[in-house]
Amino acid sequence: MIKRKQKSIVFFFAIYLTFIAMAVALILFTPGLKITEENGRVFLENKSVHIVKDIKVELADGTPIDCITQFAPESKKELMVAESKRPTKIIATAAFHPTIEKILLPLGVEGFALTHKITVQENILAGKEFWLKLRLCAQNSDLKSLSIWETHDKSYLKEESQNRVIALKSGECREQEFEFTALKAGGTKISFSLAAENYAKEISREIKVN
Repeated sequence: MIKRKQKSIVFFFAIYLTFIAMAVALILFTPGLKITEENGRVFLENKSVHIVKDIKVELADGTPIDCITQFAPESKKELMVAESKRPTKIIATAAFHPTIEKILLPLGVEGFALTHKITVQENILAGKEFWLKLRLCAQNSDLKSLSIWETHDKSYLKEESQNRVIALKSGECREQEFEFTALKAGGTKISFSLAAENYAKEISREIKVN
């Protein structure tokens, strides 16, 4: 009798763990919130199949933009973001959902030539670390302060977004190396927003995780 009870407890405990694992996987690996741009307007979208509650949207410095109590599936709401001459980072957070970040670049700002090259480690494997190298060259102007804002899908890559500031002289090239840990197999994208006075540009690289 005791052994039978022990087996029953183990059985129900295994079912409970399976349920928890499925719930975590549903939260981490299904589409959720997304911030998009359309013709200079900014929108928050719910790409999931369930209601997302208590969403907080703010700038990187903590300035509030919006608070949404309940956001229905497939909903879309415009965010009122003040125009800026500098890149603006927006952050959206909600309980049990990955934090979403979006960098808005000023429209029509690109005052000089900055060339770039992105190289990525071959044979990227799930559960393993890999590297990405970003090479930047200033062509015809000095850059005393060039901001590099890296963003990625956190359901694919473990690390937080990385921000750096470098200086480049005219004709100079510098290489920045970034390290990531792949969480699962599939295709994803790593993006970089480059910004300096009178210059803003966004570049990206598609990667495949095996």
